[in-house]
Amino acid sequence: MGARTSAMKEDFYRALGIDPNAGAEAIRSAYRKLALKMHPDRNPGDEAVEKRFKELSQAYTVLSDTDTRRAYDAALGAADPFQAVEDLLAELFTLRPRRAGENGTDVCEHCAGTGKIRIDAGIMTIRRTCPCGA
Repeated sequence: MGARTSAMKEDFYRALGIDPNAGAEAIRSAYRKLALKMHPDRNPGDEAVEKRFKELSQAYTVLSDTDTRRAYDAALGAADPFQAVEDLLAELFTLRPRRAGENGTDVCEHCAGTGKIRIDAGIMTIRRTCPCGA
């Protein structure tokens, strides 16, 4: 499926060992316990543990923020993984209308007229074409 949907492959709730209906305190508690156990400093040289620690950190980053968690939950339930990514991005990064540029031309506020969007979400970076069509 590629890097665009790699985040959607991982079930963050399963990664933290919690129920999807878990509250903020349960998420924080589960993350702290697993992060202490899987921290690279406690397991030097173990690449599998380091990878697991990064997965836990990404899961906590998404699930600990209410808006990001809501978008993740909506995307996780989507049948088409590409549509799920689009829905997630739309929820997280709503595009604003174009504004007038200095020379009177329209310039997209999101991509500044470049036609490219870069979205940094934790350890993930997503690059895509801006829907403004610039």
